[in-house]
Order: sequence, then C-alpha cells, then structure tokens
Amino acid sequence: MELVADDRLRDQYNALFGILSRLFDRVLPNPAALEYRDIFKLLAFIRESVAKITRDPLFSMKDASKKVRAIIEEYLAVNGVALEIPPISLLSSEFLDDAKKKVKSDRAVCEEIKYAVREYINVNTPKDPELYARLSERLEALLEEFKNNWHDLREALEKFREDIIEGRQREKTYGYEPEHEMPFFALLKQELYGDKDFSDLSEEDFNALKDLTNDVLGRFKTDTAAVNFWNNDSMQDTLRTFIITKLTAHEVKRRVPNVFKKRKEIAQRLRELGFQHFGRESE
Repeated sequence: MELVADDRLRDQYNALFGILSRLFDRVLPNPAALEYRDIFKLLAFIRESVAKITRDPLFSMKDASKKVRAIIEEYLAVNGVALEIPPISLLSSEFLDDAKKKVKSDRAVCEEIKYAVREYINVNTPKDPELYARLSERLEALLEEFKNNWHDLREALEKFREDIIEGRQREKTYGYEPEHEMPFFALLKQELYGDKDFSDLSEEDFNALKDLTNDVLGRFKTDTAAVNFWNNDSMQDTLRTFIITKLTAHEVKRRVPNVFKKRKEIAQRLRELGFQHFGRESE
C-alpha cells in the first residue's frame, strides 16, 4: 500500500507496463511470449489492483487487447479483481466491511477510503460545487492533521464518510430542497460573498441573496420545462440574459460592487448547475 500511495512510482509502473503490454500483444501467440505468461499475469494483477484501490481508470486492464485479455481475465477474476466488477460504492453499506476484509493495516484502510472519497467528490462536484469544495477541503485538512497517524486518521475518515453520506441533510437549508435547490443558493453565496457563512451575512444581504436565488431557480424551472430546451441555443441565451440582468440589478450591485466583472462567469456556472438538476432527466 505504501508503494501504491507514491504517485510518481505508480505512474512510472503504469507507463512501463503499458509498453510491456503492447510488446506482449505484438508477439502473441508466439510460444516465446507464452513463456512469460505467468509473470505477465502477476504484473497485470498488480496494475488492476491499483486501479481498484485508486479508482483511477488509467490503470485498468479494460483497455488491453483481446489477445491480452484472453490470458489475464480468468486470473484476475480468480484473484478478486475481475475487470467487469467495479469498486464498491463509497455510499454502500458494504464499503467499510470490504475494505477491512481485504486489508488489515490502518494505513491501507485509510488509503482505500481516501481514494473512494476523492472519486466521489470529483463525480458529484458538478451537482453541488459549493458543498463538494468544502468536503474536499475537509478531506485534505484531515489528511494533514493526522499525517502518519494512521489509527486516528482511519477513525476520522470513517466519521467523515458518514458526513458525506448525509450530504446537506445535516445542514440548514433555509427552506430550500437540499438536493436540487440548495446548491443554487450555496453557489450564489459563494460567488457573491466568498467564504462567508450564511450566518455571517447581514439580514439585508441574506434576504437579497434569497430573492436572487428564488428568481434564478424559478426561471430555471419554468424555462427548462420547455421541450428540447437544452438543445435550443436561443432559449438558453434568453435564460442567460435573464440571469445576468438579475445579477447586475441595483439591489445586488450595491451590495457586491465587483459582481459586474464576474457576471458572465457566474451565469455560466449557474447554467452548468442548472443542467445537472433540470437537464439530465429531461433529455
């Protein structure tokens, strides 16, 4: 596991194995290549194990040629890293049991949780950028705080995983639906007021932010209900113009003077967030 955690060594191994795999494929089915079949299987097992632990598709043997896969697939399956079986989801009730079953050291469990959390954050960031940016910062802070203290880090990461599973359910959402509405309120707060907490805003700033969010959310819900909205550039441009108009309204500009410079960037981020919540199911 210590070797897996070394990014440089991991990448070097992957590059060298890629060269070996291409050469092996070129020589097959020459009997001379088959003499090295067992060692190649072992090296492939190491690579696929790294892919499962780090959840990095760049290490997966799925990209191997048909000739190579014919040699390694059964071996990998028998040894618990079958190509077609993805890693267990971080949210699964079986995740921690599986991590503890496969490995014994606290460090190894920490690495499994760390990679799974990073993957989960990367996948879900587009759906809630503000929340997952905070979770990413918390992860890195935990890794730094408990650096080389594997027992305490393991406990901290297991508790952190519970927070991730809860998502916004444990947080105050100010009347917004946690999964599909609160991400807009949080993103606008982040863009307009930076790292300030909602509780740090004045009552006037908070109410103005809520009004802006309600206007943006309401327009998204109305406009995206139109047939084929996400394939219609004209309708999307109309929505974008509406968002920019709201962002640059006097009530917002007098509270956030630099909003005009950021208006296009914020509108684009809101459009991308809108697609995550009002686009996927309608397509």
